[in-house]
Amino acid sequence: MNNKNNLQNQINIVNKTNTYLLSGSFVCMFSYLILLGLTSANVVTLRSVAKNVEDVKTELSTVELSYMTTENMMALESSQSTGFAQAENISYVNMNPQNDLNTVAVANINN
Repeated sequence: MNNKNNLQNQINIVNKTNTYLLSGSFVCMFSYLILLGLTSANVVTLRSVAKNVEDVKTELSTVELSYMTTENMMALESSQSTGFAQAENISYVNMNPQNDLNTVAVANINN
């Protein structure tokens, strides 16, 4: 009788262990599937956001270009209306830049 009870206890322990392992496996697989689904959803969301950012960048570039074009035209028109003319054939010559810096420095000190 004692041997039969001992054998029955061992079978119960094995059954409980198997039940715990099986239910733990199902919980792990279920969690894995949920995390995999969330990861897939995040990837799709990230790609759509990246596409929207690219679209907005393109639109912003177009708006900035039109703004700069309009601003340059307005600046040229306003300067011509006040009597300024566009300079042509501009050239800069600097034979000795060190002397120019000293001259500016001396001029500033003397003033």
